[in-house]
Amino acid sequence: MSFVDWTDKLSIRVPEMDKQHQQLVAMLNEYHDAMKAGKGRDTLGGIMNRLVSYTKTHLSNEERFLESIDYAFINSHKTEHRKFTEQVMQLKTQYDGGDNTVGIKLLTLLRDWLINHILKVDRMYADYYLKQVAANGKTKATV
Repeated sequence: MSFVDWTDKLSIRVPEMDKQHQQLVAMLNEYHDAMKAGKGRDTLGGIMNRLVSYTKTHLSNEERFLESIDYAFINSHKTEHRKFTEQVMQLKTQYDGGDNTVGIKLLTLLRDWLINHILKVDRMYADYYLKQVAANGKTKATV
C-alpha cells in the first residue's frame, strides 16, 4: 500500500495539473517506500534533485496557467509557491550538509503541501477555471 494513493479526491479536475501533481505523489511514495525498506538515505539524494527540478518546472507551468485564465489571486498563489520553493531549497541545503533529519522533514513538507496547497489553494483556481469552461465552452488557458 502506498503512503498516498492517488484518487479522484486528490484531483483538481485540470488534467495537466493533475498529471504533474501525480508526479509529486509518486516521489513522496517512492521515498516513503525506500524509508520502509531501510534505504531512505540512499534514495534521498535522487529524490531531492528531482524535487528541485519538479518544483521549478511545475510551479512555473502552474503560474503560466493562472496568468492565462486571468486568475485574480495569482499574486498570493505565487507567494505560496515562493515559500514552498524556499523550503525545498532549504531541505536540499540541509541534505547536502549531512543533516540526517531531512527525510522526515521532506515527508512532512510534501504531505502538508498536498493537503494545504493542492487540495485547498489549487482547487480554488481549478473551480474558477472550470466555471469559465462551463460558461464559455472553453477558455484561452495554456499550460
